[in-house]
Amino acid sequence: MWPAQLGMGRSQWAQAGQEKDAKKSTKLRESALANFQDAIATVETLRAGSLRADESRTIFLSTTKDVFDDAANAFAEMALLSAPANGNSAEAMSGKALEYATAALRISEQSRARSLLDLLSETNAAVTQGIPPELLKRKQDNLDRQQEIAETLTGISLAAESDKKKPSDLESALEKLQTEFEEIENQIRTASPRYASLTAGKPLSLAEVQSGVLDDQTMLLEYSLGRDASYLWAVTKSGVSLYKLPA
Repeated sequence: MWPAQLGMGRSQWAQAGQEKDAKKSTKLRESALANFQDAIATVETLRAGSLRADESRTIFLSTTKDVFDDAANAFAEMALLSAPANGNSAEAMSGKALEYATAALRISEQSRARSLLDLLSETNAAVTQGIPPELLKRKQDNLDRQQEIAETLTGISLAAESDKKKPSDLESALEKLQTEFEEIENQIRTASPRYASLTAGKPLSLAEVQSGVLDDQTMLLEYSLGRDASYLWAVTKSGVSLYKLPA
């Protein structure tokens, strides 16, 4: 499903660049952004709890990198289009421009962090003190089944049991398993505060970076490097500037 969503986003983004009517162009770009976000959501649904840190996950992450790159670049471009620009930069961003720039930064961070956080989470999952054995078994059984379905959906392997099922049926089964997985994880975190603290890592939002990482004398520079264009965020405690760079 995510390749179709990504393809639709790319197509609409390209059409927007050729559209002479400003309103129609904006509408096409907004629709493209929605498709990029849907593609990311689909990828994350397949990834979270479904593909462990092995060859399958490595292949999956490498084949879906373009989803995050294209989405981050599109949101960054929308930020520049929505703000008073000075050449290839937009400074002291506010309003819609700031919203787009924030979304672009979040997607960029999400792309960078997901592999590392997954690995840390899996490594720390060995901390089983205080966790009932039956919960651990339920978790592993759930993950094994998710693995089978996710590999079938992503074309990494074909499970004989799933060959005759429709993709929509597999996706529904995967969503149900992931809901059950979250319930099991919550029970495990309740039983083991140490496990909870070690597996709760996540990328910081822009607001969290500004309030918890930066001081008045510090600026964060973050780059997103792309095949068509690159972007630089300059984040201070009080504002955000965005710059478009060469490919």
